[in-house]
Parts: sequence; C-alpha cells; structure tokens
Amino acid sequence: MSTLDVAAGFIDVYARTLHGVLANAQTANLIFLWVYAMAGNWAKAFHFVPPILSFAGGIVLAVWLRRVAGDMQAGIFTKVEGVLCSTVMITGNMRQAVENIFAVVAGGAPAGSLRRTGIFAALCAAFGFGAAAGALTTRNSPALALVVPVVALLIGLLPCEITRPGVGR
Repeated sequence: MSTLDVAAGFIDVYARTLHGVLANAQTANLIFLWVYAMAGNWAKAFHFVPPILSFAGGIVLAVWLRRVAGDMQAGIFTKVEGVLCSTVMITGNMRQAVENIFAVVAGGAPAGSLRRTGIFAALCAAFGFGAAAGALTTRNSPALALVVPVVALLIGLLPCEITRPGVGR
C-alpha cells in the first residue's frame, strides 16, 4: 500500500472537512472558484485561492528538492515499478486500471497489463483507505488528525534514505 496515497486521501478529507477545500484535487478547487466568482460571490470564490497557490508552491518546492537532493531519482514519487502513476489523486490511476482490464479482456494486451491493473487498483485502494481514515480521525480528533498523514509520509520517505547495495551516497 502506498503511504503517499494514504496521506493524500487523508489530507484531502481533512482539508475538505475542516476548511471546505481540497488539498490535492485542484480541478474541484478551480471549478468552485469560478462558479462562485461568476455568481458574484467573491468571498466564497477567494476561499479557493489559497489551496491552489499552496499546491503550486508545493510543486515548486518538490522540484527544488529534487534538484538539491542529487542522489534521489527525480521520478521516485511518480513511478511504481517503472509505471507512471499519481500519488495525490486517483482519477488517472483508476483510468489506467480500467484501461488495462479492458485490454486484457478484449485481447491483445501487452505483457504485464494485469500486473499494472493490480498496481493501479492498489494505489486507488490506498487513497480510499487514507480518505476513510481522514474522515474518521478528523471527525473524532481534529486537533491531532494531521499526525496520521505526517507519519505516513515519513514512512514513505524512509526508503529514500536507505542505502541500496552498490549505490553510494
């Protein structure tokens, strides 16, 4: 189970429950921003600007960290077993899982399609698990809720710090 997906699902539910915005799903934040703006409700529209800017800032920080941490491969958070995936939302992962299942059922699927389906399905399940944990924890203990995704992210980063045999630091 991807701890990054667990954390992403958790944080989205936390942000939505306590602040009325989504931390990772910028499509929804952008839609809400423009729906409220076009209705002339500027206070509600501007409510969605901080998470969009924070998301953009997070991207800049991630790119900067990749450059600073030269030993770390740039794609470590966007690939699982060499397959491109998303660790902050399930839309693309769900699409990949369904496309791979269709390719297997329809015939002519490339080797490994069923395995890729399992990978993408597991990422979706991890995100869902994180969302469920986020809903439960945020409702019952909002002041301590962010401890769970922080621990999940630290566990996810742990493999980055483990020296692989034959790989120097």
